[in-house]
Amino acid sequence: MAAIDVQAQYVTIRMSGWEAMATRRPALTVQRSALFAVTASDEWVTRGLGLRHGGVVVSGMLKVGIWVGLDGTRRLLAMRRGMPTLRLSCAPGGAEGFSEVSVSAPDAHEVAARLAVGARA
Repeated sequence: MAAIDVQAQYVTIRMSGWEAMATRRPALTVQRSALFAVTASDEWVTRGLGLRHGGVVVSGMLKVGIWVGLDGTRRLLAMRRGMPTLRLSCAPGGAEGFSEVSVSAPDAHEVAARLAVGARA
């Protein structure tokens, strides 16, 4: 499971060993100034995310990897069903080339509350 580290200027998401392989990166750093929306949800994502560009899917249970939307939106996902998911929406490419990052973590709601204070409106 990914670990989320919130600092004053940035957010770092550290992937577990197998998540790092599926996402092709051990960590992702997002500048807080690039965030324009931060949400947390207990619901499984059912909307279309685009085409998988590497990663792992266990239908209805797990999505880890990179998705590219038909509109060109790049998403990094590390989501598990039954666990809260933190969603970071960034300026296009604002998170090392990604516009959206969704990560499951037990403390997703608390992290979202901490980040919402600094997100742009």
